[in-house]
Amino acid sequence: MRLGVLEFDISAEGVLESLLGPLRAHDVDVVAREATVITLDAAIREAKRLARADCDGILLMAGEGKGAAPLAAAAAALVSGVPLLLAGAPGNGGLFEAAGALDEIGAPFDRLIRNDGLASAEVETWLRANAKTERHRGLEAVRRLYGQRLYVPDTVAISVDRSLWLHQFGVIVTGEAEGAEFAALGGDVYGALTARLLELVSGTTPRDLVALGDLAYGSPAESGVMGTLARISHRAGRFRCLLLQGPVSTDGTRPLFTGIPSGLFAAAASPWLHVTAGEHLGAMRAACLALDIAPVILETAP
Repeated sequence: MRLGVLEFDISAEGVLESLLGPLRAHDVDVVAREATVITLDAAIREAKRLARADCDGILLMAGEGKGAAPLAAAAAALVSGVPLLLAGAPGNGGLFEAAGALDEIGAPFDRLIRNDGLASAEVETWLRANAKTERHRGLEAVRRLYGQRLYVPDTVAISVDRSLWLHQFGVIVTGEAEGAEFAALGGDVYGALTARLLELVSGTTPRDLVALGDLAYGSPAESGVMGTLARISHRAGRFRCLLLQGPVSTDGTRPLFTGIPSGLFAAAASPWLHVTAGEHLGAMRAACLALDIAPVILETAP
């Protein structure tokens, strides 16, 4: 695996070296920065260099300063075409401004807000999940999904925008079960799409998928910040995919979550997708981005 480095804050050099040392010891090929990035032009130049070096991901040491940091981070993501990991201290203004800019342009990124002994291991885990092989696996799944037929019962089909599904996902929604590659059992079309996408990514029938159709449609929305955000996203009409980093235990049809606000799921009706990704996190995220689905990665594994 190969990790590129962009440094926006010269004062973070000591923290940077403490991060990179253990990574090099684990055979991570680190492409060091040539200079601290302080201008937009420098960010573009460095990002092009890292792209030519064929990096799997870029570690961006965000600075406290304002100025060009958000633009520079966005430019680096667009020029390099690889995911960014924004590293900084809690309350780092530059980090959160850069994150906002990356979110606006839809570039894949994550945050690293720690500098303790576990930071290097977290960087390595992130790099492994975002390796080019994983991204290519996700794009291959999207290619195979194109043109497949989804069987939807007539009672559910009336609420499905077939033209949208064909345009965005390349999926043909049909009322004929014969010849369909996958089906919306119980009428949960989003769970069906999630299951099929994860199956194409993993190469096996996913056993760790949790379809939340009954919970989402049958339960009253819970109050709270997470529930409110979920309802706003639903009304905005954006397709999203909730990605968990590990399996979820179930009791019958109702999923059991530990450490994740249940209000998020109770309020999350369509157009949300729900899936546990496990080891396929990187590939699933790449597939979601290719399908114009916003991946929401829940960092606290259940």
